[in-house]
Amino acid sequence: MVLTFFSTLLLGSQNGMAVGVGFSLLVFIWRSSHPHAAELGYLEKEGFLETLDDFPRPRPSRDIILRVDASLYFANMSFLEDS
Repeated sequence: MVLTFFSTLLLGSQNGMAVGVGFSLLVFIWRSSHPHAAELGYLEKEGFLETLDDFPRPRPSRDIILRVDASLYFANMSFLEDS
C-alpha cells in the first residue's frame, strides 16, 4: 500500500497503480511458492506433537514430520521437498 501510494505520487496514477499491482503479484507468488513449514516432535508425556522450533523439549521422532501451513500445489513442491 505504501509503495503504491508513493509511486502514484511520483509517477502518476496509472503508472503508480501498475507498480502496486506488479509488486502485489510478486509478493503473492513468493509467499505461495515458499509456505511456512514446521518440523514436529513428539511429546511422550502429553501424547501429542509440537514444533521443534518453538518448544525445545519435544524429542524428534524417527520419521520426519513436516506440517505445512498452506495448500500444496506444483509451485511450492520443490521448496517443500528441499525442506
